[in-house]
This record gives sequence, C-alpha cells and structure tokens, in this order.
Amino acid sequence: MENGMEQLKNRYNLDKEKLEWLKEIGAKEYKEPMVYSAGYGKYLLSERYLKETPLSTLKKQYKKAVRMVKQKG
Repeated sequence: MENGMEQLKNRYNLDKEKLEWLKEIGAKEYKEPMVYSAGYGKYLLSERYLKETPLSTLKKQYKKAVRMVKQKG
C-alpha cells in the first residue's frame, strides 16, 4: 500500500522532490483550484503553480511567507 504522498504524486504528477518538500512543510491537500496548503492555510499552492515552478523557487517563497507570518505574530 502506498503512503499518502505517493498517492498525491500519481494524482497530480508532481516530481518526488516536490512531494517530499510538501511533506516536510506539512502541506495538506485541497480541492481545486488550490491543491495544497501549509502554515494553517496562509500558504496556498495550486496544482499548476506546483508543476510549473522550480523547487528552489518554491522553497525560497515559502521561507519568505513563513518570515512574514512570524513577524505579524
């Protein structure tokens, strides 16, 4: 039996590195148009955006979003 992230990979055809990163940040699956959320819904990712955006950019933008949330308290 496959784990949840493997099932998501098959469903959205995301590469393994992006799926591992989503798992690391605690992302949860959404229904369309947003398919993932992390940070209590403050960081939303669509399927298209995930597919088209390099992992390095996703990580950079996520770190920036986390800093902004922490600053606001």
